[in-house]
Amino acid sequence: MISFPICEKLRITGYGLYPGQSGDHDLDIDFQPGLTLILGANGLGKTTLITLLFRMLTGPADLRLRGGEAMGTASLDAIDINSEKRREFAQRVRDGAENAKASLTFKLGSSCITVTRALRNLQIEEVSVDGEVLQATEELYQSIICEKAGVYAFGDFLLLLRQLVFFFEDRRSLVWDTTAQRQILRTLFLVPEEAKEWSHLERIALRLDSELRNIQAVMTREERRTDQTIRKQQNISEVRIQLEATEQLRRTDLLRQEFLGTRAAELDSILTVYRLNKLRAEQTADSAKRNVERAQLSVIEKSFPSVDESLRYIFAQLVSDGVCRACGQESHSAVERMHRNISEKLCAICDHPLPEGNLVSAAELSATRIESAKIESSNAQQHLASVNKTYRETLTEYSNVQNELAELSNRIDQQHQKIRALTQQLPPEEASVRESQNSVEALRVRVESLRSQLAVAQENFSEFVTIRTRRLHNIAEQLKSTFSNYAEGFLLEKISLTWSPIQQKVGQFRDNPFIEFPAFGLDITGSDFPEPVRRDGPEQVSESQREFIDLAFRMALIEVSTHNNSGTLVIDAPESSLDAVFVRRAADVLGRFAKATQSNRLIVTSNILSGDLLPELIRASSDSEHNAGIIDLFELGVPTAAIKALHSEYALYRQNLFEQIEMRKVRGETNQ
Repeated sequence: MISFPICEKLRITGYGLYPGQSGDHDLDIDFQPGLTLILGANGLGKTTLITLLFRMLTGPADLRLRGGEAMGTASLDAIDINSEKRREFAQRVRDGAENAKASLTFKLGSSCITVTRALRNLQIEEVSVDGEVLQATEELYQSIICEKAGVYAFGDFLLLLRQLVFFFEDRRSLVWDTTAQRQILRTLFLVPEEAKEWSHLERIALRLDSELRNIQAVMTREERRTDQTIRKQQNISEVRIQLEATEQLRRTDLLRQEFLGTRAAELDSILTVYRLNKLRAEQTADSAKRNVERAQLSVIEKSFPSVDESLRYIFAQLVSDGVCRACGQESHSAVERMHRNISEKLCAICDHPLPEGNLVSAAELSATRIESAKIESSNAQQHLASVNKTYRETLTEYSNVQNELAELSNRIDQQHQKIRALTQQLPPEEASVRESQNSVEALRVRVESLRSQLAVAQENFSEFVTIRTRRLHNIAEQLKSTFSNYAEGFLLEKISLTWSPIQQKVGQFRDNPFIEFPAFGLDITGSDFPEPVRRDGPEQVSESQREFIDLAFRMALIEVSTHNNSGTLVIDAPESSLDAVFVRRAADVLGRFAKATQSNRLIVTSNILSGDLLPELIRASSDSEHNAGIIDLFELGVPTAAIKALHSEYALYRQNLFEQIEMRKVRGETNQ
């Protein structure tokens, strides 16, 4: 059985976006059993918080899935994300998250795992399992996750996170995506060895299919050209062999050159933005430094108003650049003495105490201004250092790309010269004719060999999948029943999940057989359909129905596939398309998942709403054993400009919301 992560505790330190209750940038979140509501407004960091939760589990790894790509035949290998994506959290704060860290403690099966990562680049810094600290490497962490989760590859764990645990905006409509279902069911309900064999056999079939189609296309072109020839020539000369080898090298280098050219353009665009950020940071730092100097000069003027202008000028220049205008030499000790006397209310000349009065108070006020200016200057210098570091790293990558481009350009030029020289050594007509004829013959042999290999691979994969599909049918009734319990709690229409294996080809070769894959379909009534009919796509139901039908399918899969029926479900802003009439029913469905076991975690982000969704959700998720928690980013996050400007309006809505929540909780306890 599969084990899903059960999030228990998240600790974030040194991250500017979350100063926390005390303002010391230490944020501790305990995910208690049941509901955790992350409450905020646009810009307060709700989505950033759950994205951080996702990245704590995945690290700098993700799937290579493109939008709209069928998941059934896509590669599900875990890949490293690029450097910009690794700096996703660093780019949101002024200091580049230089010293920020996050630690996540979660259960996976019977084990308790704690992982700590640097938010600057997601680098793993510490990992422990059941209290035992292990070597902090991504390889070891991923192998532990695979073992404890019950999957054979980290890519399958990423698949479960993206398609079941986290309900992000870019999610797929899983209940209507049969190719995605294929991979989800494979991962959830086959033992790791069988899931691995499924992927292995499928990869072999797809590789042979692609290779066969490519070679057959080349053979067809060569056949057309060869059919037009008249004469037969002898074997390909040594010159032709060298020519083909050189052309292949050039093609490879041209592809690399194209890729690096695109990357260089991307980095150049990024550097343009970073240069502007660098210039602004330098200007801010310089301005802050000047403010310190002006504040210091103001202290001199206000502390010694009776001194003539010439002497104040000498004092001012001494503070400004540390040079004595009397002898023209640097005198840092004199500067320190003057600052000490000013702070201790002593005369800068004779060291006698200054007379009491408003003049000293004014100097004290200016001294406070100096300290404030110094703090601003220090912050500006810190920000400048972070911007400079990011700029230098990007500039280094850009220089490396440019250097490799220069080397490639030189190599391609040499290859071009060699190809031209070799071509001149061949008989103009004889060489091309003989080459085409021999090439077609070799391709024809290769095509026949690949067709035989592909047929065997397709048959092996089909037999393997057919046996497992029949076995997966055993879980169909349990999954259908669990889905109905969730879906019918929200919808008034009759709705049912049906076992509907689908016939599909693996690959695009015309002779490939159809293979029966496990899949579920959806039957639902409608305003003009008294009996349930098949709904083959998300566009055939309303938007609010689509969201909660898909949620019900995910919750059912989590409940049925795990050994303890438990898991974590993270939902980002579920209120966007919800029909107001169905708020209570939607809250009841989510609450049912939150309270289904003593281990389930339901994490939901939401803006402050004037409707009933949040109070109803708190009510539905609370009972004697489950107390819904609220992460209030209005108190824990950095206020946005909108919140500062409209503070009273936000405060009123927030107060009304918490009053409604308390009323619903009391009502819920009374009903119990």
